[in-house]
Order: sequence, then C-alpha cells, then structure tokens
Amino acid sequence: MIRAPGLIALLSGCLAGGLLSASPALAQFGPEVEPPPPAPIDDHEASADAQPPDDAEPPAQAPDEASFEQGLAPFGRWADNPDSGRVWVPDGVGADWRPYLEGRWVPTGAGWSFSSTAPWGWAVYHYGRWGYQPDIGWYWTPGFVWSPGWVSWRHGPGYVSWSPLPPSRYHPRGAWPGWVAVPEPHFAHPIRTHALPRESTHRVVNSSRPGHPSEWAPLRGAYGRRGSSAPVARPPVRGHEREGGRH
Repeated sequence: MIRAPGLIALLSGCLAGGLLSASPALAQFGPEVEPPPPAPIDDHEASADAQPPDDAEPPAQAPDEASFEQGLAPFGRWADNPDSGRVWVPDGVGADWRPYLEGRWVPTGAGWSFSSTAPWGWAVYHYGRWGYQPDIGWYWTPGFVWSPGWVSWRHGPGYVSWSPLPPSRYHPRGAWPGWVAVPEPHFAHPIRTHALPRESTHRVVNSSRPGHPSEWAPLRGAYGRRGSSAPVARPPVRGHEREGGRH
C-alpha cells in the first residue's frame, strides 16, 4: 500500500521542475490549485509507480484542428455557436452527465491528471473548454494547449469538487450544472461511483472554498500564471449557479 505522504513527495518533485509550459496566446486562466491529497490508496486501485494511462499524459505530437474534427466526429456532432464559434456536442450522454464525471484522477508527472472512460476523452478533457446551454446541452470548444484537466477546484469539509472552465466569451443561460463533488477519501477512485447527486453537489460547492493552496499545486507557473491578460471565465458557484466571474 502506498501512503499519501510518499505520493505527495513524488508529485512535488515532478511539479517543481515545471515540465510543461503554456502558450501565451492561450494561457488565459488564473492560478487554480490542486485539491488536498487523498487518503491512502490501495495498490490495486492506483500506484505512484504505475504507468499512467495514455490519455492522462501529453501526446508526443500536439493535435491540430483536423485531428479534432476527425477524431471526435464519430462520437458527436459539430455545430456553430454564437459565442464560441465551431463547437462539438457529444452523443449518448445522460441528463445528469457533466464533463469530468466519467473517469478518475490519476497521479502523473504533470500532477493529478484526468483519465476518461470515453474514447474521445483524450481531446475534450485535456484541451479546450466546456460550455452549457439548455437547448443543446454540453458543448466543447477546441483549444491547443494540453493540461492535466482544465478545471476549477474547490475544497469543503470532507469533499473535493471541480468544474470545467467555460470559454472566455461564455454567457450563462440559466443554471450552471457543471460541478462534480466526491468525498475526499475517494478522490482518486472512479468518480461516477462516488460522485454526489447534483442537488447535494450544489450544497457542498456553495459551502466550499477555492482548492487547497498547497506547495504541490501543479498549475504553479505552468498552466495560467503567465501569459495573456485576457478576460478569464470562471464556472459559477453561488446564487443557484447563475453568476459567472472569478472566485
């Protein structure tokens, strides 16, 4: 069994090296931080020494627009959005689905990275942003900078929660249904199994605070503290998720 302190020490060393750098044109997001470390993880569930899944690490070659178009076409449809331009809408997701729900967070050299159970996860959970409209549901806007997960973190008593970051020109239309919350001991376990129901998630998020600002935060200097000063979109938190802006 690998205990949390050893895992934290390993990740801290990897993150201190600044393994990845963001493009100034696209690094538009502020200093998000990692959640606190999970409870001890059994060897059969996760290991700091195990090879991370392929979709949880940056590819050898960055994708281009054609890669996204061809790779995602079998699993959804492309459409034009008045706010974000060309967007992709996934097929076959349920009414309670939201991004970063089907999969798990795994330890990698780049920090806690999202590994999806969907064949299209390599693109939409590590590049681009997610928006939501009641008439079409969730849609993804392409981006070309890789990240372990483009999310906003929050931490409350006994829970860790996260939400996809929306596009910079996103205009909310109704409630924001993007938050996912799990009990802290199950942070590194399959998310769908342990995620709170949506109505409970809202209560947890509204009583939480921005994620734990620990020294092993993987976004320190690598994903957002440098680069463009363009406006930043943040997932709504309070007021029944109607308001956007920083938190």
